[in-house]
Amino acid sequence: MATSQAQNLAAYIVEQFDNIETLKLQKLLYYCNAWSLALRDRAIFQDPIQAWRHGPVVKSIYGYHRQAPTVSEWPFGSASELKPEERELADAVIDLYGARSGWALRNLTHEEAPWRDAWDRCAEGEILNEPIEHDAMKVYYRSLIS
Repeated sequence: MATSQAQNLAAYIVEQFDNIETLKLQKLLYYCNAWSLALRDRAIFQDPIQAWRHGPVVKSIYGYHRQAPTVSEWPFGSASELKPEERELADAVIDLYGARSGWALRNLTHEEAPWRDAWDRCAEGEILNEPIEHDAMKVYYRSLIS
């Protein structure tokens, strides 16, 4: 199976931390894609992002860390495969959100329309895998730019 750009971005994010909570990794991946859509009008990766109970999740990445609360390395992708502008955007996202815990980021995403609207579309008792659409992320995060 080919390495996805989400795996490459995960590798880059993990490299920036000694040990990162997987909850935090998921939220940083989400914010990287959201801000890329808002600022550059294109996603860094195409893997679907879903609205789960604890916020946005890139399911294709989740399968690699599902039993681990933290990771210190990411052998499933290559940070060197990212374009310089993608690394620059990831650095900006890490500067903005990286000092927060995974739980704080989870709470932040719960206050924001893209996750909340997707979550609200899930029927109670249904498998919670509602996609968070690129357009919803782009519109919301673009509205935060002043």
